[in-house]
Amino acid sequence: LAEVMMAFTPAFDIDRRGGCVLDISGIPMLRFLPPDQVAARLQEEIRVKTGLKAASVGISHNRMVAGLLAQLSVPDGMQMCESGTEEALLDSLDVKLLPGLSSLCRERLEKYGLKTIGQVRRLGRKAVSQRFGKEGEVLYGLALGLEMDHRIENTGWVESETVLDLD
Repeated sequence: LAEVMMAFTPAFDIDRRGGCVLDISGIPMLRFLPPDQVAARLQEEIRVKTGLKAASVGISHNRMVAGLLAQLSVPDGMQMCESGTEEALLDSLDVKLLPGLSSLCRERLEKYGLKTIGQVRRLGRKAVSQRFGKEGEVLYGLALGLEMDHRIENTGWVESETVLDLD
């Protein structure tokens, strides 16, 4: 999978859930193709070179929004958010899609009847922090579309060696 991504751009990383995020903003292919066609090529390359049957893709200028769109596209779809419409899209999405929240935070969201990300954002930072404690800061940041650094940097290849007792 890393080889496929590297063929498109060296600017990629993998999050804790195994999702891959690519920054394709500066790739030469964008001079000839729109982002959705580049993503379709990426999906096809993933299928052909890795043998995976499905690859969902989200396209956005905002990393977190791209990730949420990819979640909504499972198992093998593609969704795109035009630049400048990220806030409106986030407002309409279910809070259950927000990554990295504890089960206690999710229970409180349900208790308070907060169903959409927009409802959380409209409460304001102070009100969310008062109701959700320390995790309220994270929750509010996610509602604004800020990435809370749930990712692992691409540090290179993993190597392993096994020495056998007998030749």
